[in-house]
Amino acid sequence: MANNRIQALFPLAVDAVRNGAGQIVCRINGDADPTNDNAACIPINLFGENQWDPRAKDFFYGTGWQNATITQNVAAANLRGDVFSTWAGPVSVAAGFEWRRDSIRGDADPISLANGWYVGNGSAVSGRVTVKEGYFEAAVPLAKDLPFARNLELNGAIRLTDYSTSGSVTTWKGGVIYDPVEGLRIRATRSRDIRAPNLLELFGSTSSVSSRIVDATGVQDLPRVFTGGNPLLKPEIADTWTAGVVLSPLRGLRLSADYYDIKIKDAISQVGAQTIVDRCQTANVPEFCALITFEDTGTRQKVVEVRNPWLNLNTLIVRGVDIEADYRLALGGDQTLGFRLLGSYIKDLITVDTVGSINRAGQTGVQTGAQPGLPRWTLNGTITYDAGPFSANLQARYISAGKMDVTLIGPTDKGYGTDLPNSISDNHIEAMLYLDLGMSYRFDLGNSRNVQLYTAVKNLTNPTPPVNVYSGSGTNPFLFDMVGRRFVMGVRLAY
Repeated sequence: MANNRIQALFPLAVDAVRNGAGQIVCRINGDADPTNDNAACIPINLFGENQWDPRAKDFFYGTGWQNATITQNVAAANLRGDVFSTWAGPVSVAAGFEWRRDSIRGDADPISLANGWYVGNGSAVSGRVTVKEGYFEAAVPLAKDLPFARNLELNGAIRLTDYSTSGSVTTWKGGVIYDPVEGLRIRATRSRDIRAPNLLELFGSTSSVSSRIVDATGVQDLPRVFTGGNPLLKPEIADTWTAGVVLSPLRGLRLSADYYDIKIKDAISQVGAQTIVDRCQTANVPEFCALITFEDTGTRQKVVEVRNPWLNLNTLIVRGVDIEADYRLALGGDQTLGFRLLGSYIKDLITVDTVGSINRAGQTGVQTGAQPGLPRWTLNGTITYDAGPFSANLQARYISAGKMDVTLIGPTDKGYGTDLPNSISDNHIEAMLYLDLGMSYRFDLGNSRNVQLYTAVKNLTNPTPPVNVYSGSGTNPFLFDMVGRRFVMGVRLAY
């Protein structure tokens, strides 16, 4: 990272005095102690623009670096095929074994190793994970072309995985697909899944930034927040239920809806510096307080450092519904008009720890240092017109209105009070609609070769993103467009 401030040298350049000759110099070079002199120190004028001596900037600004090499070695053997047939069709199976070794090794500049930069301090990193796993899967048809079932199929799988860092774990899945009549499919799945921590979550380098934090009294601090890997992480385990239905009532029309209920134990996540401080100061949770360094100012405990590593949280619960509608209409000749809608409804996005639970479903804002949420509704719709070599499409993306932070209270929320530290003047984030327009034309050159010209306008109506005063970027960059309207043109060649 270039143009990064060196924390130890900046105060030396700021602390300026006049020497015996009336010259402005760094205090360390103007005092009576020659042992602390630094010939490279040039005093800096912080007032006004372009007042810096270039030598002063060179003294306390520099470039940090971090390098890392990730290596993966894999050996695998897999078998699959139909082993025998039932009255309803062939039974398909698959089995296999895999061995994998992932390693990471890297270093950083000396100033980073001492956490000496203002932001982006890297660190030395080294670690290795070896994984051995075997699996077996099967799909068994039970009925086909019967009065009560056009198709009925069971499927299942089991996998045993051994990690050198956290031991062995068994995962499995069982599912059913049932087509009672033509145009109707019912499907359901129950599974036990895992996600092991990756190399960066385990061994990633420690870095630091200065981040805004509001303590329990409502006072704002600017502590150093350290993030990095945690070699003590273990795999997160998810119990998942899904159930859905697919309808095809008309030619070219397909409708589907799937409900899911996922409960993740020991979920791997970063809590966020603000949440760590909140959990410590409002609930006095020891494991969170241990991640904070305080400074006693005489009137309060000032937050000066927060460590925000990857952790195994107690529980993460996600419930919701995914919907899809797809319809293609023939207009005659080579002309078609297509409609597609994808929707997601989030009922619950609950994190549970030793203090309690927080449901961040419907949170479309984000507070610096706190966990983000998800909108209740996200809709993506596309209309596509195709006429031979010409194609045009209009895409719309809708994000429902929500709260800036579900842990805070706005004037329209129950319990609001102007003297309460968790009450803010506006906790509402408005709904947003984005439109993208694209067109293309293909020129056939023969022999399967063609040239396609395309153009697009992204964020066609260019709405102003919702204001999110507690975010460093002024809005939620995970959900809302921060660039504005933009134009794209290009050429594709296939040969």
